[in-house]
Amino acid sequence: MKGQSIRLRVFGREFPVRVHGDADHARRVAERVDATMNAIARMSKRSGAQEIAILTALNLADLIEREASAPELDLSPLESVNEELESAVQRAEEFLAGWNDE
Repeated sequence: MKGQSIRLRVFGREFPVRVHGDADHARRVAERVDATMNAIARMSKRSGAQEIAILTALNLADLIEREASAPELDLSPLESVNEELESAVQRAEEFLAGWNDE
């Protein structure tokens, strides 16, 4: 699998990267890393690119971990409500159909 070579700019440096999927996705990822690094650099007293890169990696890994450990929404109560509503609509339609027949 050969992939496509692109150049990504992160934190003022350009990096040649080979992507084996969507190049636009790789660019969006690089833009997010760049934005996070620049935000950390503005807020932090640290000035070294390596320290900022580590803080960025920790920050983004924290976001990934939080997303992965977030409880999934249980929709089963809504399914039973939906079934009850469908049943009520059916009964109402039958009632109205009987009313129109009279």
